[in-house]
Amino acid sequence: MSATITVRPAAPPDYTEIARITRDSYLAAGYFDDAEHPYMRQIQQVSDRAAFAPIWVAERDGVIAGSVTLARAGDKFADIARQDELEFRMLVVDPAVQRGGIGRALVQAIVAHARELDGVSAVSLTTGRDWHQGS
Repeated sequence: MSATITVRPAAPPDYTEIARITRDSYLAAGYFDDAEHPYMRQIQQVSDRAAFAPIWVAERDGVIAGSVTLARAGDKFADIARQDELEFRMLVVDPAVQRGGIGRALVQAIVAHARELDGVSAVSLTTGRDWHQGS
């Protein structure tokens, strides 16, 4: 039996788990040596981020397993979005359940959402030049 994955907007009770998953996934991927790096401390402040950008979560069988932050051009968290793009960044999946379709479900939900937005004709992804998880 396969897991049920649902994607929904994050709510304040989700923020602690989003911070944990973000921290764990960045550390597991080797992007930073510890959670005290200034950028790591910043991205764990989920309530600060949510004040300026939509955050979505993916739940696997009702348990939060991933999250992503969305932005439009001109938004505080937009990095590369052009006027006609929906940008996503900080897409993370709990290392304990990676490779289970959670990232795919988040991306599919983002693309579907972008298709519903007036004036959006593309989706962009912000990532570091060498930020990728090995096989």
